[in-house]
This record gives sequence, C-alpha cells and structure tokens, in this order.
Amino acid sequence: MTWSLSTGQALIHHCAHCFEFDLVEEYSYYIPSIFVTLEDLYEMYEETRDQKFNPDKFVKNESISIVQSFESESQKMISVFAEGDYIVTDPRDAGGYYGGRILWVHPLADRFFGDTIDYDYYDGFYEI
Repeated sequence: MTWSLSTGQALIHHCAHCFEFDLVEEYSYYIPSIFVTLEDLYEMYEETRDQKFNPDKFVKNESISIVQSFESESQKMISVFAEGDYIVTDPRDAGGYYGGRILWVHPLADRFFGDTIDYDYYDGFYEI
C-alpha cells in the first residue's frame, strides 16, 4: 500500500455488461485507508493484540460505515465499495495494474463483481 489516507473519492457508474465507467461525482474527504488500519492492527504486540479480532468483520464494519456516509451525502444507493490498490497479476515480476480492491458489495449486486475492479481513481476510495 502506497498511502495511508484517501484524499479523493469518486462515485462512479459502472455498466456490468459493457464494463464501461462514468464518473458521477467526486469528493475530497480525508479517510484513513482500511488496508493500512488493518495492517496496523496486525502489527500490534502479541500481548496486547485482541485474540478474538476478526479481520473480515473489521473490513466489513469499516466499509459499511463509509458506504452509509456516502449514501447519505450523495442520496444514491451504493452497490460496491472499493479501495484503490495495485493489483498484482504476475507475482514473478510484480506485473499488474492500478485498480480497486472490492471491500463491500451490496447483496443484490454480488453476482456482478469479483474481488477487484479495473477502475483506477488516482487516490482512494470509490463507490459504484
């Protein structure tokens, strides 16, 4: 991860059939990276780390909180929430692309998305 704070977010429209993206709205909030926060929680000293900590539940709870905030702000229902990341496609030479790692998907949109999205927004999060 190359950053620890999102300074730009985008609400995009994504056509699941033609794979086209349209930028609907941009935001410029300061939002901590969920990935970096999760990494920080894992790096805690063994004695002080919560042994019952569930990383999947943490990501889901943090994502839902952010999604609800953007739904309130945009007055639109969010289908997918992703955080910008470098997606490695070839581990031998670290080949890949800048895209988004999907952190949360609305249950009705689940069948349209995998783990990543090929949309690159310069810094941060995006909601579809």
